Amino acid sequence: MSASLKRTTEVIDLLSDNSDDEKKPPAKPRAKKPKKAQDENTSQRANAAKAPGGHAANQSTSNAVSLKKSAVEKSSMTFNVATYNVWFGPPHPSQRMMALSQCLLARNATDKPLYFVGFQEVTPILWATLKPVLESAGYKVYCQDISEGGYGCALAVLQTHGLKIIQAGWQPYRSTIMNRGFLHARARLPNSEKQVLFTTTHLESFVGNMMGSGQPYTGSPEREKQIQELETFCQNHMKRFPDLSLAMISGDLNWDDERVQSKGADNILTSVLASKEWKDSWFEIREKRRAALMGKNGKVKKKDEPTMYTYDAKESAMLGGSLRRRFDRILLRTQNGIKTDVLDCELIGKEPLYGLTWNKESTWNGRTTTKVRTTME
Repeated sequence: MSASLKRTTEVIDLLSDNSDDEKKPPAKPRAKKPKKAQDENTSQRANAAKAPGGHAANQSTSNAVSLKKSAVEKSSMTFNVATYNVWFGPPHPSQRMMALSQCLLARNATDKPLYFVGFQEVTPILWATLKPVLESAGYKVYCQDISEGGYGCALAVLQTHGLKIIQAGWQPYRSTIMNRGFLHARARLPNSEKQVLFTTTHLESFVGNMMGSGQPYTGSPEREKQIQELETFCQNHMKRFPDLSLAMISGDLNWDDERVQSKGADNILTSVLASKEWKDSWFEIREKRRAALMGKNGKVKKKDEPTMYTYDAKESAMLGGSLRRRFDRILLRTQNGIKTDVLDCELIGKEPLYGLTWNKESTWNGRTTTKVRTTME
């Protein structure tokens, strides 16, 4: 997010684990096929092994596993995914979306392609710039139906590295007063039968003064129902499609369960999920970072504790106050013996856009009390 640093991108290493196959007894010999059919089948395997793809270094190994289920070799492919709250605010829409796109596309490398990007708080004006830029870079894009004056979610799926979209769509939540829901895309990985499911969402938001009532709307009960509904969707797909090896939940979850000095508005996220097999990508690498920061006493100084605040008023000049939260997250779950390693997790889009300013006025009791000239960040 431009103003409030709401953005995370994760690098995920997808590994197939064939240890079970190695332990299985040899299969019984099959009846021989006619000579012509055998030759055609051999030719197809050879051509597939030579086909170009987005993972040159791992290409042949990937084909070996996908085409030979009993092979001892393990296939491996590495790719990036990202979630970005673009902020619906009015200043400099085209310049912000261009800079945001460049930041994301810099993570789209040949050996680590940026396969999926989820967006939140997309307005029609912002989408008018974002959509053509992503399409020209080789992405198939989806966006929920956004009314004038509103905002919603969008999803981009890379189409230049052999990733094949099988199904995609939008599903609204049953419990929401904010038109919230999730976008989803199921795709087949390059040179493989394995499929991945990527989802992106914007869960119910907190409102301090709900419709002028003077009462806050926490949105917490709705968020809990929504994340459970999204989890059920993912798990049902994993049961229905045996080749679906990896499911991901991404987005601005607005989840508040990690306050340091007080209890947040939400229960611990992992406690409300039905399955304990979901991994939080940040947790997967946090301990690695802590280990690198430990002193001789085996402890990490408080000031050095690694954090992943995706809303950080202390770091962003565009925000007031001192709120620091990890609202944005990426969760993942695998099946069929697939192993995933989260290689890295980073905040992106933190660099200021020099030369752009925003005159932000603060009002109280109907009078303008301050006027701030801020460099866009």
